[in-house]
Amino acid sequence: MKQGHTGVCRWTAIWILIVTTLLSLSLLTNCGGDDSAADPDGDTDAESGGETDNPAPSPSACPSGIVTNGFSLRWERLNHRISWYKLHPFLNACDPPSVAGATLDAAFIGGNFTTGEQMDDTPLLDYRYQTAHSPDILGFATGKADFALSAPENQAEQQVDVSLVQESLTGFDHYAVLVTGVEYDTRVEQGPDYPDDYDPAHGYTSRGIGAWCKDVTLSDDGATLSFTAGLRFDHAPSDRANMNRAIPEAKTKGALYYTVVGVENGALQTATVDYTLRYPEPVPLEDQVIEHAATDLRRVEIARDPDLPDALVGVTAFNFVLDPDAEADAEGDVPIGYYIREFAVLAELAEWETGSETGIVDFDGYASNATGFFAFYPLISQFTGEVAVIQYDGVSPSTFQLQEAFSTGAQSFELVVK
Repeated sequence: MKQGHTGVCRWTAIWILIVTTLLSLSLLTNCGGDDSAADPDGDTDAESGGETDNPAPSPSACPSGIVTNGFSLRWERLNHRISWYKLHPFLNACDPPSVAGATLDAAFIGGNFTTGEQMDDTPLLDYRYQTAHSPDILGFATGKADFALSAPENQAEQQVDVSLVQESLTGFDHYAVLVTGVEYDTRVEQGPDYPDDYDPAHGYTSRGIGAWCKDVTLSDDGATLSFTAGLRFDHAPSDRANMNRAIPEAKTKGALYYTVVGVENGALQTATVDYTLRYPEPVPLEDQVIEHAATDLRRVEIARDPDLPDALVGVTAFNFVLDPDAEADAEGDVPIGYYIREFAVLAELAEWETGSETGIVDFDGYASNATGFFAFYPLISQFTGEVAVIQYDGVSPSTFQLQEAFSTGAQSFELVVK
């Protein structure tokens, strides 16, 4: 009996120990599992060296930025070759935009028929942008990727690694990489096989331009953001024999200006467009009107978070391919190049009602070879692109438009920021 009683007591004590242990573990799990009770920020004690599952954004992140919504460089009178095409906006400081200066560097040259050597023309600038300032919610960093573009590839890609630690941009929930500016410059030294009878500074007729930021990835430790940057400047032959001989050997300097946007407690959505437009051959000495794409081609429905009222709209990719199937020249079987009057890109929210779970993005890609002189070929333009919508709840962004005429060459313009 004593031995049996002792065994019962021993098992009773063991079960009490097990139950007590389970209750203790349950209490510990409940306290640690409720972030609002344990740590509102979801952070661990920094002095312990522990890592956080959801770190707060860096307090040193730049809270102010410029997002390009649209751009256009257009010739006032005629269409031309492209020698230099540049748009580069930048914010001079991370202070609130009301006290920080912002600038747009623009340049447009279309060969010696725009510079006064043979005749002149006037560049017309149209630049659309948003400025935003929301500490602890938005963070911004800018950069530049340089390219050497050569025929016949006419495009290049490279991986860009952004140190979020150096940019003080760690810890955000979402990141977007936006194209905020581009540059194409033919006025560079050429190779030994480039013919002597054509000046690269006079530029080339074009089969299109493009820029893109894709395949954005974040390192496991959250310290590095990587993406693929691409740039395209497609040299293509037209009516000038010496230019056509030079094009297979042509080299062009390019640059893509990008902005990394981090958003905390926000949402990121993208939308794409792909459409081809066909226009008749311009009538000589008549200034033909090249219409923009129809609304139904440009507009795309996008999901939205109804609880996030504010939105930044930026371009992540655009690409113009002119004469994509070599149909423009009735007497030839290769794609041709165009004298360009205008390249333009515009992304905006067409419908964005408060509380709605969907919205409409309008993404307009416009190319024109219109002229009051000679244009040679009917324009066939395929436009593809991707737009990003960054939603957040903070200080609403301000939207601006800059329209200016300037002398052929380069000029800087002051941007309004609030």
